[in-house]
Amino acid sequence: MKKLLLLTLVGLFVAANITNAFAAFPVKTEKSKTEQKSNKVLKKEIKTSNEASNYEESAAAPEGGGGKSQVLAAVLAFFLGGLGIHNFYLGNSKKGIIQLVGTLLGIVLMIAGFASLATGSTGIPLLAILGYLLLVGVGIWAFVDFIRILIGGYPGL
Repeated sequence: MKKLLLLTLVGLFVAANITNAFAAFPVKTEKSKTEQKSNKVLKKEIKTSNEASNYEESAAAPEGGGGKSQVLAAVLAFFLGGLGIHNFYLGNSKKGIIQLVGTLLGIVLMIAGFASLATGSTGIPLLAILGYLLLVGVGIWAFVDFIRILIGGYPGL
């Protein structure tokens, strides 16, 4: 009884898959000449529209990914990196604001530290040291950005 049930299930499975097997190998039929012509025209129209859309996409998109100049970004990072100008140029405004605020805060702290020395304070100019360290940190960050821009591994290029 179990063998009969098993054979019936296998038979049904084979019968169901035979129809799918023939669908995987379509039989080539003769098409009428009008069908052949309409297929050729349709293929030609599709090819032409694909070429046109490819041309439009290539004309609209600037070369170089984000469309930003790597040379200009490197020059900005080298000369104005501490102010974060290169980040504003590349569209990374959050990083640019952090670098700009860090540089300005460092300058203010250094000025305040040296002003306290000028007034005759005998202590260590802690504010000047903190400002100096902040400026050095932002400068190293800008230099690393400069190197990353040169090797092309910086976001926004």
